[in-house]
Amino acid sequence: MSNKLVDIKDLKVHFPVYGGVLSKIVATVKAVDGITFSIGEKETIGLVGESGCGKTTVGRAMINILKHVAPDVQISGSINYHLENQDVDFVKIPPKNMKKYRS
Repeated sequence: MSNKLVDIKDLKVHFPVYGGVLSKIVATVKAVDGITFSIGEKETIGLVGESGCGKTTVGRAMINILKHVAPDVQISGSINYHLENQDVDFVKIPPKNMKKYRS
């Protein structure tokens, strides 16, 4: 078996829905609700599903750009990248600190 490069565990991405005169949160859209998978060295995976099921949201969460798209998004779970000399959880890193990992 190959070495793991990425571990996604119980990833949840929820978007608030605002409404009313005062723009309060009236609901939450559960775009991704508890997905878990791993990607190893020399592996290719496919993520398939119906339109609107969360495929793009998972990809955006994996590279930590959802906060740029929707600043109020709620992301939980873990997205652990096993880099050369460290493990990094992209859920816990602020987007402004991602530059060194994007190359």
